[in-house]
Amino acid sequence: MSINIKKANSYFSRVQKSKQIARCGNAVSPPFAEALVRANLPELCEIGNAEQVI
Repeated sequence: MSINIKKANSYFSRVQKSKQIARCGNAVSPPFAEALVRANLPELCEIGNAEQVI
C-alpha cells in the first residue's frame, strides 16, 4: 500500500493557532461531562432518564 503524499499533505494541513484554541472548547471528556451533570442536575441522576424530566 502506498501513500499519496500530496493527498496526505492536503488532509493534514496546518491549522492556525487561534482555530486550534477555538476547537479545543468543543471537546469534553465523558467522565468530566458525567461529573458535571451529576453535580448540577441531581434530579436527572435520581430518575435515571432525562426524557422523564422533560
